[in-house]
Amino acid sequence: DEREVTKWIATETPVDSVLLCDPDFHAVYLTAQRGNFVCWKHVPSGQDDIREWRDRLVAVNGGRDILTLGPLRIAMEEIQASFQTMPYRTATTLAREYGLDYYYGPFRKTWPIEPDFRRGNVAVYSLR
Repeated sequence: DEREVTKWIATETPVDSVLLCDPDFHAVYLTAQRGNFVCWKHVPSGQDDIREWRDRLVAVNGGRDILTLGPLRIAMEEIQASFQTMPYRTATTLAREYGLDYYYGPFRKTWPIEPDFRRGNVAVYSLR
């Protein structure tokens, strides 16, 4: 399912699109060649960039600071769980604040919009 979805993203979204997706999922950047809001794999090196990266992880985590969660593994698990259960309002707020174009993740029965594309339990939603 994920391979089909990333193929759809690569062919059906503008090249400059930025997607909100699980920070552990870097195929959007590698396979679909689209921007990812925040990703564990691409950690910046400059002090200001690291601060921005951390702020984005905190935003995906519902505002809870990742530095207070203990070991990195625990922080990663909590952020992934937060992403997997992210409410529609949070996704659209992040989209407005950061200029995000799409959400890529689990299909959301509770969201008030239909996905632009869906395969099984994986979907892409326009946030614009």
